[in-house]
Amino acid sequence: MTGVIVLAHRQCDHIANGPVFKLHREPLATITSLVTGFTGKGTCVLPNLDAVSWNYARLFVKLPLNGSINLDASLSRDTCALTKQQRILLALRYWVEWNKLSDVYADAQFQVESVTMSTFERAWCSYCETHNCAFNKFTRVAKRPVARYGHDPSKSLITSWQELFQMDRAACCAAIQLSDSYGYAYDRQIYRLCETQIPILTSRWGF
Repeated sequence: MTGVIVLAHRQCDHIANGPVFKLHREPLATITSLVTGFTGKGTCVLPNLDAVSWNYARLFVKLPLNGSINLDASLSRDTCALTKQQRILLALRYWVEWNKLSDVYADAQFQVESVTMSTFERAWCSYCETHNCAFNKFTRVAKRPVARYGHDPSKSLITSWQELFQMDRAACCAAIQLSDSYGYAYDRQIYRLCETQIPILTSRWGF
């Protein structure tokens, strides 16, 4: 999923807690991961942790927005028992709201599929020109991240932009706008539909 990294251990003189770096992952892959399990394992084998994750997430973002899912009731039981459609809707809205929130604080953003440690280091040093940027020698290598177990990038997607649009047009259009700004591909046909409806559909999302 999308991650935010605060490099507080290497503070810059002009930034109290270090710059905030944000890592993006392909949107549909992220939503698929959230649907299959919000546990860090990519599965729902730990249902209690899934419920804890959603409970923690709603401390920062509104879940859900239209009340179609009684999340309070769900958290008192196994959230993994929600229907596929309910989990997709929950994941979609979380993805939109979390990215809106984290974009406010992000000093730099990267695609996890293409970022390297050397790229990351250069970005960090650009925020700390007067600071010693002697990073660990391993960051000098243009090494890319490797997916953890359960987060295989080749895993089949369980949803599509068409399905998301049918489930929640406003959230889908907001997600497409964000995906475009992050440099990810999206469904052009759905985007054209959003173009005629975005002023109305995304007004409540702060765009």
